[in-house]
Amino acid sequence: MKEIHESLRPAAARAGTPLSLKLVPLVCALALPTGALAQALPAADAPPPRTEEPGALAPPAAEARVVKSVELRFRGDATVDRERVLSNMRLKAGETYTPEKVEDDIRALYATGDFIDVQILPVDVAGGVKIVVSAEARAGLGQVEFSGNTVFNTDRLRKEVELKVGGSVNDANLAKAKDTILELYKSKGYPDVTVDYAVRPGAQPGFSRAVFTIDEGGRGIIRNIVFEGNTVFSHRQLKAEVKSDDRNWLKFWDLKRRVERDKVEEDMKSVETYYQDRGYLDARVLGVEPVRVDNDKVDLVFRISEGPRYTVAAVSVAGNKLYQTQDLIPVFQLEAGAIFSLADMKADLQTISDYYGSRGYADADAIPRIDKQPGAQLSIVYAITEGNPYKVGKISISGNQKTRESVIRRELSISPADDYNTIKVRRSQQRLIELDYFEPASVSLMPVSSDLGPDYKDINIDVKEKPTGQVQFGAGFSSIDNLVGFVEVTQRNFDIKNWPSFTGAGQLFKMRLRGGSRTKDFLLSLTEPFFMGQRLALGGDLFYTEKNYLSDDYDQRNIGGSLFMRKPLGEHTEFRPTYTLQQVEIYDMDEDASLALQSEEGDFIQSKLGGALVYDNRNSIRHLITNGHKISLEAAFSGGVLGGDVDVYNVNLAGQKYWSMPWNTVFSVQGEVNLSDTLGDADRVPIFERQFLGGANNLRGFDYRDVGPKDENGEPLGGLTAAYITAEVTFPIINKVRGAFFADAGFVNSDSWDFSGSDYNADIGLGLRLELPFIGPIKLDYGIPVTSDEWNDSGGKFNFSVDIKY
Repeated sequence: MKEIHESLRPAAARAGTPLSLKLVPLVCALALPTGALAQALPAADAPPPRTEEPGALAPPAAEARVVKSVELRFRGDATVDRERVLSNMRLKAGETYTPEKVEDDIRALYATGDFIDVQILPVDVAGGVKIVVSAEARAGLGQVEFSGNTVFNTDRLRKEVELKVGGSVNDANLAKAKDTILELYKSKGYPDVTVDYAVRPGAQPGFSRAVFTIDEGGRGIIRNIVFEGNTVFSHRQLKAEVKSDDRNWLKFWDLKRRVERDKVEEDMKSVETYYQDRGYLDARVLGVEPVRVDNDKVDLVFRISEGPRYTVAAVSVAGNKLYQTQDLIPVFQLEAGAIFSLADMKADLQTISDYYGSRGYADADAIPRIDKQPGAQLSIVYAITEGNPYKVGKISISGNQKTRESVIRRELSISPADDYNTIKVRRSQQRLIELDYFEPASVSLMPVSSDLGPDYKDINIDVKEKPTGQVQFGAGFSSIDNLVGFVEVTQRNFDIKNWPSFTGAGQLFKMRLRGGSRTKDFLLSLTEPFFMGQRLALGGDLFYTEKNYLSDDYDQRNIGGSLFMRKPLGEHTEFRPTYTLQQVEIYDMDEDASLALQSEEGDFIQSKLGGALVYDNRNSIRHLITNGHKISLEAAFSGGVLGGDVDVYNVNLAGQKYWSMPWNTVFSVQGEVNLSDTLGDADRVPIFERQFLGGANNLRGFDYRDVGPKDENGEPLGGLTAAYITAEVTFPIINKVRGAFFADAGFVNSDSWDFSGSDYNADIGLGLRLELPFIGPIKLDYGIPVTSDEWNDSGGKFNFSVDIKY
């Protein structure tokens, strides 16, 4: 048995076993007669009695023996708590002794990491066996010390390494702590850091100190990006793929670019992908080396092996039995004679997956087999594993601590008992991400085996919630309403019934209060996105606004509320009816104002019903839009059967179109046509229902609302027909900053349905677009009029807006 025990111990531990213990069984065996030896063989694993023990060798087991007690003996200063030892052993007082339990207990005690050497010796005593555990414990960790650290304080390093004082000193844990320190320094731009550790005696017997010695080296601030081995693509082309070199110029307090290992690894992949997407399948970044040029600065050197540029000799599929090859080949991106592209090959694999997945084959897979031919040619075969068709079984949801399960399920495009469809599953995942309730990377829809049978796949949905409520305080300044301060409370996942947290039902709640030198407003809004359990949004607003910037001769106040609905009519189309009841007051009229403006003074009750049909397939609504378009047609009328003091109707047609262009540029065109007219016997359209152009939102070379008819004092009166079109190109400058060139043109005519462009105004200009985290978008434009009417000067106009949120 001793030999078995020894085989279970690590080599280092066996080396420490006393020679006398190894020789005792052999000496005892040689001293016995042959018959006695044969009788003693079953108990050969038992150790001989020690002189200090009252018992003798345990006799051969004629029947089960009971453990009477367990004794612990430690060699050296270090000890381990008795209860911890016993908790890892099967041999306890009252248990039956077996050799197998001895083996299991030795393994378990070594596995704790608390011991250097362990022996378990059974000793015969009256009525059973006493178990003697002889062990050498590892020293306990008494202190963790650091030297040479100046960038991070000791408390920070102790927190990072997570070494528990009081635990055993373990080389694996110390090595892991060393790697953690290295990663921490390198992530902050110290590529030359070195870390060593040593274990030294502690202040108390049985305890040790772990001492980490750190040589921080110089700080790795990137001076330049250098490429070696590139002959096909220029330095400028490759540098555009490297993010390590990005400076955030908006952080004026920190413009330094540090070497960060994670970014460098991503940059290596990006550069390789750039080559492989353009035919260089064998291209590799052999390494990236920070070459120090002074104490703080390094050049980041990318060493590149380009390889040949490949063309596609042939593309085919194999393994497809359910669908014909001619049904698949025509939709592939790669084709014979074309330059190879890794991106196109990935698109083809996705096409195959979607083709089968949309028909229920959830396990369908395709693996590309690439055969290199003479003359830098590639023959590509997509080997398809079709699998079996499935139906959807159960759909389980986890990770939603606040959000109701029904809120998640209503966003799914697929239901139990449906044919499994990977496109619908992916669309469902995207809808959950767009809710903005969950961390995007955490939203997972995973098909798994189902209890319903081999023809079903269950879907496990896992999410990780993120904060959906915001309280924002801020100040802003724009060329329209000057200085403004505000406070806004928003909850995107609101639940009006769930007191006191008010979260989980997917409702949108917003309360905003703004005030400034030229404007005041209050808004209280609540939207239920799934009214009566249907994909039908119902919401309402209460509002109060004062606008002192509309004219130099009067102010305007609006008080009221509105009800609105949004009904989807397809994936990208929806209908939006709205009803608004408000009191509009034109007040503080200047005594020198024209008669035309003075006639507008007074209070008006407006009862207005409108509807809009909207198609929107833009690829983003919160960030940079690079493709897609939005078209809306809206009509509304006030008065008549709705009552009130205002009898007018309005029609609006608007459109936006975006194109993604080379070098990360975006070209866009947008425009609107608006008209107003009287309804019934009304004799005029009040000024708050008329059309205006000019300012940051349309014709940027002109003052706000300054395009169109004016009175004898040059004050805008507005018109009844207006239209404008604007074209813009934006391009990247540095991280989070884009430049823009634009051209605008439009007109405002006095009469309804008058689309004559003879009195149009136009401008050209340039601008900046800034996306600031926690601050919001900043838009700065300088427009220069190229065509203007007699009331507009020809000088340039500067339009800008910013909302700074704290």
